[in-house]
Amino acid sequence: MTYAVASVLLLLAATFVLWPLVRHWQPRVAVAPAPDPGEARLSELEEIESDLAAGRLSEREAALRRRGLQ
Repeated sequence: MTYAVASVLLLLAATFVLWPLVRHWQPRVAVAPAPDPGEARLSELEEIESDLAAGRLSEREAALRRRGLQ
């Protein structure tokens, strides 16, 4: 009788231990929302203005890049 109860408990415990391995458990990955095209364009425009103010771009290059965003 004791062996039967122990066997049943062992089989029951084994299913909880082995089931995740059998299922190939994958952790949930949070997917980032798609960026808004208008917001991305605004961000690039701000970057151009920052580069222009810091002297990394000439006025002509900044104008060309701004035109490329439209």
